[in-house]
Amino acid sequence: MELTLSEGTIDFLPQSFAVFGIDISSRGIGIHSPHPLNVSQLVGISVPSAVAEISVPLLAQVRWVKPTPKGSHRAGLYFLF
Repeated sequence: MELTLSEGTIDFLPQSFAVFGIDISSRGIGIHSPHPLNVSQLVGISVPSAVAEISVPLLAQVRWVKPTPKGSHRAGLYFLF
């Protein structure tokens, strides 16, 4: 999945980068990110479709962030419709 930062970008972070989805629901998604995110930050995320070979672009808000022991970060994203 591709994550695109839309606000609050930190200078050393790329504008977009790959993330790994942990779980998904109709309201949001959990991700592993190689970069830290800010709570309340708006992001764009491209989620693969289960019924077609396309990715669905969605706007989401970061609800929580936790560092992992291996230096990456887990985050909970809430979909904004």
